Amino acid sequence: LKIGRKEKPFNVHKGLLCHYSKYFNAAFNGGFKEANEDTISLREVTVKVFGIVFDWLYTQQILGLPCSTIREQCSTTNKRSECHANLEVIPILEVYVFGDCYDMPGLRAAATYLYHHIYLVHHPHSWPNFDAVVTAWKNLPESALIRRMILDLYSDRYDQSRLTSQGQKTLHLLPEDFVREMMGRLSHRPHVGHSSFIASFAADPKVYLEETGPQNP
Repeated sequence: LKIGRKEKPFNVHKGLLCHYSKYFNAAFNGGFKEANEDTISLREVTVKVFGIVFDWLYTQQILGLPCSTIREQCSTTNKRSECHANLEVIPILEVYVFGDCYDMPGLRAAATYLYHHIYLVHHPHSWPNFDAVVTAWKNLPESALIRRMILDLYSDRYDQSRLTSQGQKTLHLLPEDFVREMMGRLSHRPHVGHSSFIASFAADPKVYLEETGPQNP
């Protein structure tokens, strides 16, 4: 594969790509012109994102953490010290988008576990930034369950008084359908801590997982 605008080469076993991705299976075993030469260019994908995908293809891990480890941490601990600090800097949402674009359900599941873990453990009082919302609503279908997770986080935690001045200036960039849904939810939200407050964000990450069959990590 040739990745990014500078077409950095990544040598990936075709069998792995075809096993985990219906898109690449069709590309290499179908009629794609580039695939006849065993090469496909993905110019819109960043090297950083594909580097994470590449590691996942060969290890079923993201940043050295197997998905089974993340599942266990999500269910057994809320202690930040027991988490992998680098989880905060990976472009997890972009990895999910790659998995959606190239039909890789196992990768989407791995990214979902990590994204959920960050907001359950690392940032238990925060919500995704506006860039994340724009990325998800621009690149993912309405049926993508990670979009539901983002909405649930906003429903529970969004507080306009905590926005930075830059955040206030970029409110208008949010997608209209996201704003409508969010405002509808917020209008019915009791104060956090009130006896009638029921959290939307599920502690169990499986709520945000699709059925993936045997490729589920």
